[in-house]
Amino acid sequence: MDAFAGMDLRLEKLNALHNVLSFDCQAVYLNDFLQKVALSETLNDISLTYVLVGTNQNGSENIIGYFALEAEILYDREKTHGYAQIPVVHIKCLARHKALRGQKVGSVLMYQALHIVAQASALIGFAGVHLAFTLEGKSLYERFKFGEHPYGEHNMFLPISTVREYADFDTQD
Repeated sequence: MDAFAGMDLRLEKLNALHNVLSFDCQAVYLNDFLQKVALSETLNDISLTYVLVGTNQNGSENIIGYFALEAEILYDREKTHGYAQIPVVHIKCLARHKALRGQKVGSVLMYQALHIVAQASALIGFAGVHLAFTLEGKSLYERFKFGEHPYGEHNMFLPISTVREYADFDTQD
């Protein structure tokens, strides 16, 4: 059964009206971030959290997934004989509701996150996107061509050129 059948989906920046307390992805850290930290960070421009909201046929709305993006600087000590600063976008969190496991919500969220990153890359320069991975999420990230991180262990990296291709975003005028 398709969990999205009959559901209107919208991607929105997190605000105080969203019911974050009903979200459960079965990972305490990811639940706590959305429920206790994400709104404050969004309001203070520390990171921006986007929620995928589903409205069913009887009008009730629920967060079915979310992701948080933030700017970050990495340091490349080995390749430049010093401390070269490498600007990147960090996917801080990406999670889907536990009831939608296996329904491709993670892919929808990743596509949306990469689309936003591709749009930003038309306005400012940065090297790519990185994230820390979990064993559960690693296969999703590999499907989106994330690979070995050139600047850090226990992370995965996607160059901005690949983000632009994958997100099908034309940065040419």
